[in-house]
Amino acid sequence: MRKYFLGFTALSIITGLTASGVALAQEPVGPDPETSQTYVPPLKSPDLNPAPENANISRSSEEVILSRQAITIDESWMAPDPSQPAHVRFVLSLPELPSFTTSCVNADICAPVANSADANYFAVTAKVDGKPVDFNIVTKANANGHDITALLAHEHIPLMTDSKASQDALAKLKPEILAQWSNEKDGWVDNESTDAIYGGWSVTSELSFEADIPAGKTLSTEIKYQPSVGHGLGANFLGHDEGANHTWVDHKERYCLDDGFMKSARKMADAFKPYEWKGLWEKQIVFDLLSPVAGRTQAEDFRLVVDNGSTDDLVSFCGHVVKKLSATSWQVLPFDGEHGTPTKDFEVLFISKTEK
Repeated sequence: MRKYFLGFTALSIITGLTASGVALAQEPVGPDPETSQTYVPPLKSPDLNPAPENANISRSSEEVILSRQAITIDESWMAPDPSQPAHVRFVLSLPELPSFTTSCVNADICAPVANSADANYFAVTAKVDGKPVDFNIVTKANANGHDITALLAHEHIPLMTDSKASQDALAKLKPEILAQWSNEKDGWVDNESTDAIYGGWSVTSELSFEADIPAGKTLSTEIKYQPSVGHGLGANFLGHDEGANHTWVDHKERYCLDDGFMKSARKMADAFKPYEWKGLWEKQIVFDLLSPVAGRTQAEDFRLVVDNGSTDDLVSFCGHVVKKLSATSWQVLPFDGEHGTPTKDFEVLFISKTEK
């Protein structure tokens, strides 16, 4: 693979005069103070790692293809002694999924994941050397900083709070247990809803599989999943004078917004009357670059592609080197691969006139 390094450049990529939407990453769900619009932040899109007991396994290459519809991660792995075979356990740790009650402003605006009622809530699939493999999934529940997995299991309560099975099981709890779990001290259950009883705990899932690296060869893995895409109606970074707009300041730093991007975004907003910027949608994706994956300092072995999917949408992100591949896709080196390691995750902003 050709090595690209030109030094740091703040880049905004513009693909049209329409846009697609996102929430403010890492901000709580709720009304934005400036627009009274509701934003749902994305959960971080994870990367595959060798399990801690296999930390000496090294990655020889990685390609990440990122879009709003899917993230595909292709990697090659080497044994510590290439002349000897190695048995490896790989782990994909899904980010913490907030409880149904805390992640939903209403029934239609919840944590943006593929299936919040399933332990594999990013709808992950995996292949090893081109062949599908099954995961072992370990899910844990947390409430108020306490692991309550065993407690829920003892009462036969499914962990996924957005599932009907969990809600039905909670409805069958003994009244004294339900009262205890619903009190202010525990606060594990919301029984004030008129349609169901919901669990108030968050969950995390660890997906793992095992594979063998043959002597003298590399092992290839492919992970594919639906990313968590934050979303919100109202491109409020366009709504005020830049110096007084905290969202514009955040977005400029986070996504490297430049004059060209801002000009195109304003043109799109001006054409979208009568709503203007309040009718545009923001969408965001955050991809994990900070997990301890071996070899990520080697730029020639790391390839990241952003696929916007539409020439009608605007997209912006930061990168050291960007190479245009097509009208809607770019190859990105998001960190200084020759002289350093990633210092922040890779974040992408999309702007659109439509929710989808």
